[in-house]
Amino acid sequence: MADEEKKTKKPKAATKKATEKKAKAPKAAPKTKKEPKVEIVEATPEVKKKPTKAKGKKKAPKHEAKAKPKLGDDTKDAMKKRAGESKSRPKFRRQEWFRYKKLGTSWRKPRGLHSKARRGIKRRTNIVSIGYGGPSGARGLHPSGFEEVLVYNVKQMWNIKPETQAVRIGATVGAKKRLDIIQYANEKGIRVLNRNSVKVDRAVTRIEEKRGEE
Repeated sequence: MADEEKKTKKPKAATKKATEKKAKAPKAAPKTKKEPKVEIVEATPEVKKKPTKAKGKKKAPKHEAKAKPKLGDDTKDAMKKRAGESKSRPKFRRQEWFRYKKLGTSWRKPRGLHSKARRGIKRRTNIVSIGYGGPSGARGLHPSGFEEVLVYNVKQMWNIKPETQAVRIGATVGAKKRLDIIQYANEKGIRVLNRNSVKVDRAVTRIEEKRGEE
């Protein structure tokens, strides 16, 4: 009987508080579809490019094979030794070069009576001495291996040996004599060490043009 009573019991009526809460709860707003975002891009002003003038292609200068010296095995070994020793050789600067700007860094032998650099006291500048010298076989030679000969005119080139000697034109030589020296060197196969120079090349081309017109 007890089980039948439990089944026949009616559900309790909703309380006043529960009904009030349901009445007060706001209704949810209807869902709307989100519109896609549109990015606004500012138009950049077009820049007009200036028309470029068509430049003619510059021809590369012709390569001139430089004459090389004929050296013996002893001199070649001496040149290699000199190149290696020159890397480890210190820079020789004059006394108190760091104190006075007007002195510069060029080497001057200290001659003072009380000079500590002359007496060789420690923590002073390196002094030029015979121990820093290179091998005697390569002494006085150009890095290319030639023996330099300073020249001021064509007559001084008559006794030059092109196999072992090279020419260096003097700084005071004008453009006309310089052109004559270069032409004579090209004929005899003599190497000119200071051939390339912008000012000299311009002057030489002018002289060649004048001689061609005549």
